[in-house]
This record gives sequence, structure tokens and C-alpha cells, in this order.
Amino acid sequence: MKKPGTVVSVSSQSVKIQICQESACGGCAAKTLCNLSNSKEKVIECGCTNAGDYSVGDKVTVEISRNQGFLVTLFAYIFPLIIIIGVLFGAMAAGAGEGESAIAALLSVAAYFGILYFHKNKLNKTIKFELKKQ
Repeated sequence: MKKPGTVVSVSSQSVKIQICQESACGGCAAKTLCNLSNSKEKVIECGCTNAGDYSVGDKVTVEISRNQGFLVTLFAYIFPLIIIIGVLFGAMAAGAGEGESAIAALLSVAAYFGILYFHKNKLNKTIKFELKKQ
């Protein structure tokens, strides 16, 4: 995955880059006609040893390897889906009603994302972005 971006801040060990995250219809030729397209600016922090080589306003490309992208997809989409489905059907099999099972599934995925949040430093060391000046 490659995304163009702009450096918005630099510290001794990291660089913050603003990227434009587009929806699936962002590249559609008819997007101006349907009002469904949306895009939003997002700031990501990339840890790097050569942060001093960048300055605010630099145009860069943020890259992540295919394996790293797959890992991010697992943590962000696949594992939560497995948790929701597993807890939902597990709770229903244990005799809970549909409402209680749904609440348990949502609370379990909220707990999962809470755990990810508290381990974000460890995840940041595992998932590496590469920066290249344009």
C-alpha cells in the first residue's frame, strides 16, 4: 500500500504525516454527480530513526509491506469479526437471549479494541511504515 502525504510535525523519533483517506468511490468518474463520495484527512505517526531528514511541509509517500498490511487487516477487521460472531453464537448456545448475546458481543469487541489501545506501543514496534520523499 502506498499513500501520498504531507509532513505535519517532526520529533526526534517520529514523523506525523497527513494523508487523505478516500472512500471506495473516491476514484469514480461520477462521484461529483452522486454526492456519496467522501474523503477525510487523517494524521498517522511513523516512527523512524531518520526523522531529522524530514521537515514540516515535505511531500512524502507512506508505504507498508503486503505482510504488514495483512497483519493490520487481521487486527482491525478479521479478529473483531471472529470475536463478535463467536461471542454472539456462544452466548446464544449458552442460553442467553438475542439481546443479551448482542450486548455481550459488542462489549467483547469493545474490550478487544481497548486491549489493542493499551498495547499500541507494542503494535507500533511491530507494524512499520516506510517513508520516502517525493
